[in-house]
Amino acid sequence: MGATYLADLATPENQAFLARFRAKYGAHRSPDESAAAAYVGVQLWAQAVRSAQSLESRRVRFALGGQELLGPAGPARVDPSTHHLFQRFRLARFGRDNRLDLLTESPAPIPPLPFPGPRLRVEWESFLREWQAKWQGNWANP
Repeated sequence: MGATYLADLATPENQAFLARFRAKYGAHRSPDESAAAAYVGVQLWAQAVRSAQSLESRRVRFALGGQELLGPAGPARVDPSTHHLFQRFRLARFGRDNRLDLLTESPAPIPPLPFPGPRLRVEWESFLREWQAKWQGNWANP
């Protein structure tokens, strides 16, 4: 495995992503999972814009639900009710030289669970609003 498991995925989508990334940032660089997630997010948004035939946020948000993409790390699909992604689960560990060794992955994308028990969705949303207010409208502690 490479510094990130993405460097070793041999899918055509991942190889094209790696080529574009390295052309822009240098052949010595490998993207991490956050770079792949950002790429997938932008691509899904662009699909939703095309589907909505509009840049109006309400229309784009509606069109985003159910969008699918075969991205660098495999298939991703937007859950229509939460807008979180169905994705494969991967578990890796740091091996020699801080390289990631992929231990296991799910055979297929798994459904998102953005509001885990024991709280209900409304309780999670209230909890998030409280913290955002405590953090002066930010999503992280200033």
